[in-house]
Amino acid sequence: MNLGKEIIDNLILEAESNIKTMVAIYPGRFQPMGKHHAKVYDWLAGKFGKSNTYIATSDKVALPKSPLNFREKVQVIRKHGIQNVVQERNVYAPENILKKYNPETTAVVFVYGKKDAGRLRYTKKDGTPGYFQEYEKSKGNLKGYETHGYVVIAPHIELKIPGFGEMSGTTLRAALATADMKTFKDIMGWYDPKLYELLRKKFSQSINEFLIKNNLQSILKEGSSANGLGDGIVDDGPRYFYGDQKTYRKKTAEMAQRLGYEVVNYILKDNPLEIHDTNYPDGPPLTVSYFPTGVKGGEFAGTDYIKDYKGKPGYNIWKKYISKIAQTVGYKFLNFLGAEDSIDSSKGEVLKPTGLTEDINLPINIGDTVMMGRFKNKPVVVKSINFNDKGDLLINGRSAARFRITPKEDSEQSLTKEWWSNTFKQLLTEGGAAGHMNHPFDDRDLTFGDMKQMIRLSLEGQLDLETGVQEKTDGQNLLVTYKDGRVKAARNKTTIRTPLNPEQVKMKFAGRGEIENAFTFAMLDLEKAFEKLPQDRLQEIFQNGSRFLNIEIIYPGTQNVVMYGSQAYLQFHGVSEYDLETANKIGDVPELASLLQKMIADVNANIQKEFAIIPPKILTLNKMPNFEEKEQFFINRVTKLQNQFKLKDTDEVIQWHEEWWKTKIEQLFPETTDEIKFALLKRWAYYDKSFRLNGKNIPDTTVLQKIKDFDKTNFTKQNKQNVYNFEKIFLELGVEILANISDYLSVVPKKAVKDIRKRIANKIKFIQKSNDLKALEKMKFELERIKAIGGFEKLVPTEGIVFVYKGKTYKLTGLFAPINQLLGIGGLGDK
Repeated sequence: MNLGKEIIDNLILEAESNIKTMVAIYPGRFQPMGKHHAKVYDWLAGKFGKSNTYIATSDKVALPKSPLNFREKVQVIRKHGIQNVVQERNVYAPENILKKYNPETTAVVFVYGKKDAGRLRYTKKDGTPGYFQEYEKSKGNLKGYETHGYVVIAPHIELKIPGFGEMSGTTLRAALATADMKTFKDIMGWYDPKLYELLRKKFSQSINEFLIKNNLQSILKEGSSANGLGDGIVDDGPRYFYGDQKTYRKKTAEMAQRLGYEVVNYILKDNPLEIHDTNYPDGPPLTVSYFPTGVKGGEFAGTDYIKDYKGKPGYNIWKKYISKIAQTVGYKFLNFLGAEDSIDSSKGEVLKPTGLTEDINLPINIGDTVMMGRFKNKPVVVKSINFNDKGDLLINGRSAARFRITPKEDSEQSLTKEWWSNTFKQLLTEGGAAGHMNHPFDDRDLTFGDMKQMIRLSLEGQLDLETGVQEKTDGQNLLVTYKDGRVKAARNKTTIRTPLNPEQVKMKFAGRGEIENAFTFAMLDLEKAFEKLPQDRLQEIFQNGSRFLNIEIIYPGTQNVVMYGSQAYLQFHGVSEYDLETANKIGDVPELASLLQKMIADVNANIQKEFAIIPPKILTLNKMPNFEEKEQFFINRVTKLQNQFKLKDTDEVIQWHEEWWKTKIEQLFPETTDEIKFALLKRWAYYDKSFRLNGKNIPDTTVLQKIKDFDKTNFTKQNKQNVYNFEKIFLELGVEILANISDYLSVVPKKAVKDIRKRIANKIKFIQKSNDLKALEKMKFELERIKAIGGFEKLVPTEGIVFVYKGKTYKLTGLFAPINQLLGIGGLGDK
C-alpha cells in the first residue's frame, strides 16, 4: 500500500509540471550483479514503475576488477529476473536509453549509493545549479533530462558473505572465485550450472593470472627502458610516494584539479599505504618545473606541492637537478637553450608556499636577508619559506628557530607574537604515525565527525564498508620470501638484502627455547609447503627475493595474552615489495597473500608438521541489539568533549588538545610572555621540543624553574590523562563490539578467557608480593581502566579487530590494551 501511494504521489507531482514520464536508471559495472544489486533495482522499479526502470552498464573489460563483458553481464542480470538492460558507453549519460524519450516531457533519475551520492556536486563553482539535483527536493519542479538529472539514494541492503564480510563488488568476486554450488546459490539467490562455471573461471583464473604475471609496480611506474636510456628515472612527473591514504588522496586530488581533472576513483582504494622516504634519490624525483606554473594567481597554480621558486634560486636548483639527470643517462649539457631567461621572467610571480595561505602575513619574503647561526650573525638570503610535515616553519629548508628576521622597514626582531598567533592554525601536525595501525584515539588527525561515524558504523556492524573486518591475532611477526629456490626470512633492513635460510634462522634464535622452536618450525613448514607449488609461480610472486610475505606465527609455546588452543598457525597477512639496494619498501601487493594461501590449500599443503597455514580471519560483525541507545550514549560523550571548546564536527581532535593546553598554560604561567606561552604550547600539545628550557629563552629564573618542574614531573601524566578522555570512549566501544562477535580464531574461547583470568590473578599476586610501589601504582591504574570500560565479565578471546576507515587502518582492542599492560608489569612473574 505504501509503495502504491508513493507512485501515485509522484504521478500527481509530475502532472503539475511539464514532465509526463519518469525514467529511472541504475548505473554500474555489475561485475557481477549480486543479490543486493537486484534488491536495489526492485526498490527503484517499485518507486518509478518497472517499464521505465533500466540497468545501464558498459562492455568494458579491465582486469582484475572487470572481467565480464556486456553479454556475460546480461546473462547474470537476467537470472535475477531483470530484463531492461542497456549497453552504454557512459552509464551516467545513458544516450541509448534516453534517445527514445522526449527530452521536454521526460525526467531522468539515477540511483546512487549513499557514499557515492555524497561526492556529487549539486551546484557549479559559480553557485548556479549543476546538472545533478536531489530528486526529493525537486519533485514539484522537475525538468527534462537535457536540463537536469535527479538523484535518489539507494536503501542499504545488508547482506553478509560468510568469511568475507559485507557484500560488495570486491567480496562478491572473491567469494565466487572459490564458491561451491551451495555457497554460490546462497550468495546469488539462484543456481545455474553454466553461469556457475563462468563466474568461477572469470573470478579465479583471470584475476589470479593477472596478479601473478603482472608486476603492478612496473605497470604503474613510467619506465624509461623504451627510449634506450636504461632504467634511470628520466621523467620528473608528479611524486607518487605518500605517507598515508589521506595525504595520497588529498595531494592527487589537488594535482588533478590543477590539470582540470577530477578524481573519480582511486586505484589504491582498500589498503593503507606504508611510510616512504619521499626525498630524492631515495624517493621519487621532484617535478619538471621549479617555477610557478598554470593559471597565474589560480588556487592550484604550481606543479610541485612541496615548494615553488622563482628568479635565480629557481633556475639554479633546476640547473643542478637536471644536470644530475643528464649525467645519470650519460649526457652532459653544453647549452641550456635560453633557460636562464626564466630568472627575469619569473621574478614577478606571486608564490604561495605549501602550508601557507593568502591571509597569512609573513614578516619576511623570499629575497629578504635574515641572520643565521648560533649568535644570529651570518647574513643569509631567503630562497624558500615553507613548513615541514611536523608543522614547523622552515627557511631555506632549515628550522626558523635558527634565524633572526630583519624586515626592511624595522629593526632586528624575532618572529612576533602576532605573526605566531595568525599562523598557528597552519602548524597542525599529523595525528598518528603515517601508515601505522592506530587506535582511533591515537589519531589526532581524525575529526570529531569521523569519530562519530566510526561509532555508528561499529554499532551497526558496518565497519566492513571498505574491506572485511579482520581479527587482530596475538602472535609473532616475520617477513619471508622465496629466493634461489629456498624460503628465507627477514627481520630488519640487513636481512631484507640478504635474507636468512631456515638454518640461519635457527642459529639466530638459538637458545631461546620456544621462540627458537616457533621461528624454526615455521620456516621448515613453509619450505615444505612451497615445495608443492610450481617454481615458476613462486618466482613470479616473490620476484626472487624482492617481495616479502608478512606472516604471523601463532604457536602455543610462545603464547602472549590470548590462547588459541593446541593448534599452531601461520597466518598470511600481505605481500610487500622492496628495493633491495636500499631495503626500503616500494609497494604493496596485498592480494598475493590470500592467493598464495589458496594455492597452498589447493595442493593440500596447508596442514604441515607443526602449523596450519591460514589466511587472515574475517569476522562477522552484527548490529547491536540496542543500537540506538548505544549510539546516543557514545556520540554524546564525543559531543561533550567537543563542546568543551566549542569545536565543530569538521574540527580535528588535535584542536581539542591545543585548546586544552592553551588554557592550562595560561593558568599555570600567566606572568610569562606570549612567545614563551606559544613555545610551551608547541612543546606540550605538539611534542616539539625545539624550544630549549634554559635561561637564554626564559630569563626569569623563577618562571624557568616552575616550567622545568612541570615539564619533568607533571607533563607526561597530564598528557596521558588528556588522551584518556578519548581512549576511554573507544576502549568501551571496543568492549561492546568485541562482545557481540562470536567467530574468533580461538577454537576454545571459554578456556581462553579462563586462561586470561588466571594469568591476571597470578600477576596481581606477584605484584602485591613484590612491594614495588611503582608496580603497585601501575597495577592499580590498569585495574581501574579495566573496571571502567566493562570489567572482566566482558573478556573475549582476541586482541581485537582491524578495519579500514577512509583508507587508513585502525584497530579496536577493548580490554586487551589494559590487560596487556597489566600482564607486562614486573616481567614474567605471572605464570
